[in-house]
Amino acid sequence: ADEGNGELYDNAISIKKEMVLIYGSSGTGKTALAQTLNDRARKRNDYFISGKFTMGQRSIPYAAIVEALAELSEQITDRDEIFALRDKLGEEMSRVIARIVPALAQKDILSLTVFSDNEGRSPSPPRDQFNFAFRSFFRHLCERNNKTCILFIDDLQWADAASLELLEVLVTDQDNANLLIVGSYRDDEIEATDPLLARIREIERSNRVKISRLSITNLEQHVVNELVADTLNMSIDDTRQLSHLVHQKTHGNVFYVIKFMKSLAEDNLLQYNFGSLQWEFDLKTIDIKYVTNNVAGLMLNKLRNIPVEDAQVLSISSCMGSSFDKNILMLVVDFLQESLSLSRNQLDARSLSVQGALSFFKLQTSNVEACIDRDLSMGLLELVSNARYDSFRFPHDQIQEAAFALIPQQSRGLLQYFIGQALVSKLPANQLSKVLFSAVDLLNAGMDDYSAPIIQTPSSNSRVEREDLRREMHQLANLNLVAGKKAMGISAFRQAAVYLQTAIRYIEETNVGIDMAWVKQPGFCLNAHQAYAESLSCCGDFDDMHKSIDRIFQYTTSQEGRMNAYSTLVDAYGARDKFFEAFDTGFRALAEFGDKIVGNPGKGRVACEVVTTKRFMKKYTVDTVRGLPRMKDPSRAIMMKILVRLLIHASLERPTLFPLVVLRIVKWSCLYGICSSSPPGFAAYGYLLANILGDVESGYKYAILAMDLLEQNASKSEYCFTSMVASMTKANKMPLANGIKDNLVGYQVNALSDVIKYHATRY
Repeated sequence: ADEGNGELYDNAISIKKEMVLIYGSSGTGKTALAQTLNDRARKRNDYFISGKFTMGQRSIPYAAIVEALAELSEQITDRDEIFALRDKLGEEMSRVIARIVPALAQKDILSLTVFSDNEGRSPSPPRDQFNFAFRSFFRHLCERNNKTCILFIDDLQWADAASLELLEVLVTDQDNANLLIVGSYRDDEIEATDPLLARIREIERSNRVKISRLSITNLEQHVVNELVADTLNMSIDDTRQLSHLVHQKTHGNVFYVIKFMKSLAEDNLLQYNFGSLQWEFDLKTIDIKYVTNNVAGLMLNKLRNIPVEDAQVLSISSCMGSSFDKNILMLVVDFLQESLSLSRNQLDARSLSVQGALSFFKLQTSNVEACIDRDLSMGLLELVSNARYDSFRFPHDQIQEAAFALIPQQSRGLLQYFIGQALVSKLPANQLSKVLFSAVDLLNAGMDDYSAPIIQTPSSNSRVEREDLRREMHQLANLNLVAGKKAMGISAFRQAAVYLQTAIRYIEETNVGIDMAWVKQPGFCLNAHQAYAESLSCCGDFDDMHKSIDRIFQYTTSQEGRMNAYSTLVDAYGARDKFFEAFDTGFRALAEFGDKIVGNPGKGRVACEVVTTKRFMKKYTVDTVRGLPRMKDPSRAIMMKILVRLLIHASLERPTLFPLVVLRIVKWSCLYGICSSSPPGFAAYGYLLANILGDVESGYKYAILAMDLLEQNASKSEYCFTSMVASMTKANKMPLANGIKDNLVGYQVNALSDVIKYHATRY
């Protein structure tokens, strides 16, 4: 077996830039096959890391990748290797990675001066930033000592969109031949249009990587017979009838073959006779006892035959994902007991509903640890590796799915809701942040069942109940908003859009309609719609994005809110190369300040603007501009950001507008204060003076000023454009080669900024 594993490993790493896909039905041994690479990798001092997606946590961004990299944090122990990796990544990329994988920061593997668990709440960076950072991380990880890193991702059929995109970026990276990605998925549970298969086709069309496919099917009857004979140390003739029955009951599914054989021994239907020194069995009794031919039913029947509390530990845990923390489970059980106890003292519709839904619940908090121990001994749970005795997981999806199926159908929604409430109300903020997506998903899944009795069954207390329900729905709307923004903070825009849409729906239901929602909760509605529009834009759902922005323009009078909406529109038009619409939108935004730029200016109009601005700028020396205060009006600061976007578009598509936009940025900076968008404006002004109007000396001074302002204002987002334009202006007085350093720094900075799509990809 070891030789076979070695051959598989050697074949896997011999072909540079390969992706291996293992597919087949659940329980056929896909994971076990991939895990054979683990021991070989360790012997060769390579990395083998793995993560798993789960059905109940499909909306949690990067779940499997986070799990795999947390595992990696335990493997990187060489201090020289850590220091080399930190030095290569630097603070900016380290901070990006820490947003998704805090374990790497906590193990001091990333170069961070300060790290907080709330990193993900900071403003959302673009997906380019994440792609660049993670691609760099794996490159630097593998390049030292020429190590191979095998990243195994299990159950890709449940992967979120952001994870699929990141995996594509990693697997198609031509500069990292030492990263091998192995994935497994259930091919019988996805359609031809599934996002996973679409992403695989995209990878194939890129022609950058070879994809090797390995199909794993159920065992044929003669193979099951060989397995049974080998297990019982009997001849294949003596086990043929038994193996035929085993194959009939399990359809040759290797997971169920093993579980079925164990069940026979546990039920004393397969016994060892010490007199004859062989195993004995009664085929007729086995056939009668295990009447089902449904392989999933075998596991369900097994769980129904274990103690009730042991089974309920599994059922409650199954709602929280493929793994769980013992202390959190005990907190949840305690909360369920408390909720059930309180409901027994009430006769309102909701309390009666809770009593009915949770009537099956028998588990006591004091018994949880003993139940976990018994589940461990039965192989229904396993201890998470590298963890203290408080973190557990299901050994296989089928066990988790069977445990969830034990919950009565009519109880599932309410149970999920109360588990979510337990997490939200009982966990401290730092712990809740780590399970926020799971908690919100559980609450969303159960809200309809939770609210139905109050909405559908009027009672004497219905007014009080409805007020309580409105408060809880409002709380859930806020939680969805927080989850949506957190998802945006890690570039999981598809998931963010779902959370934000749910937040908007709940706030509208709470206030009985769209109009009243904007009247009673204008700040929330503006915040949610703006974030929703941004997430839709990043997903390419421009029709729905326009609907959300139209809602903002219809209902809000907040100038800052309207400017943010205009900014999103300009970015969306620019991303689709719709420059006429981008200029029109930007100029409409400018008009809200009583300012105006003509869309098709003649030469006379441009000349007049230039003369007027030069006369205006006589009041401001370069040193005066350096000492100007910061811009205080956030609405104008957003408008300046829009003008910089238009400046970039004009430099490429509408050169007649270039001077007008430049002059507007310069004048606004002098009149209203310096902001992060001022440096590119002054750099472009210097270019205009030196290269178009022939005033080389003045142009050079403004190019220097622009770079100084860039440093003073920590304006990394505009570094690339500013440094490029400034260096072209400075070339009138110094060799062009002297500007190469600034341009290289600009590229590196913008690789981790929100404008790389406007600069590095367009020039």
